[in-house]
Amino acid sequence: GSTSPWGGSQGAGFGGTEGHQSLRAGHWVQGLRVQGCTCPWRGSIQLQFGHRWGELFGAKTGPALEVTLLPRERITQISGKHYTYIYQLIISTNHGRTFFFGQPYGYSFNAVPLSRSEYLAFITGHYSGSSLTGIAMHWADPRVRE
Repeated sequence: GSTSPWGGSQGAGFGGTEGHQSLRAGHWVQGLRVQGCTCPWRGSIQLQFGHRWGELFGAKTGPALEVTLLPRERITQISGKHYTYIYQLIISTNHGRTFFFGQPYGYSFNAVPLSRSEYLAFITGHYSGSSLTGIAMHWADPRVRE
């Protein structure tokens, strides 16, 4: 699939191996959980692949907000705001639902797949301490198997 990144180069990386394994197994993102949606983002992000929650990236701080996608619902866009850290994430789906996390501060970013048949397969990124510093979205067509 294609990649639409915005990313920082400092801190620990996350997401690559687990995302590739889930995609190869035919598991798509079924949900997401975020914690600590303060400004800047001092918390974590976690994706659900099939019925299994993936690794938690970042720090467990504050209350967790959880979104479960509907059957055949896929993530079609991730946008938000950044300034040294990720301050806001806005997640949109093919069912017309939009979810807001964090606060609108900093520069805007927007990630969409190159094709209308592609959806979010997994994310990768960076975090430093308890803050997300970068995120990249990886898209794939659910009809195409690697």
